Amino acid sequence: MLEHIIKEGRVVRGWLGAEYLDSPRASEGNVRGATLALVYPGGPADVAGLRPGDHLVGLDGEPVIDSMDLRRREAELNPGHLVSLSVLRAGVPFSTEVELAPRPVPGEA
Repeated sequence: MLEHIIKEGRVVRGWLGAEYLDSPRASEGNVRGATLALVYPGGPADVAGLRPGDHLVGLDGEPVIDSMDLRRREAELNPGHLVSLSVLRAGVPFSTEVELAPRPVPGEA
């Protein structure tokens, strides 16, 4: 993190280009992961073919516990990092890769 501040003048975090929530069935206790609520047009998730409603269950071979876990792990990675995602779409599993972009800074366009 210190190297980001020295090089960029701020912390630079990886970004999937999507907003996500805990699974609507998480309260049942047997569903893990995060459901995409919004995919930003032209963002990394969009380019990778992800859609709202897709359920992310794995990141780089490790299970995604919930939306907070996904957000933390996404932010720990550098822009340009290629992540492997395990996804469920309408219950059908598939995998895809997403190249993280820099997280936009609020107020900057």
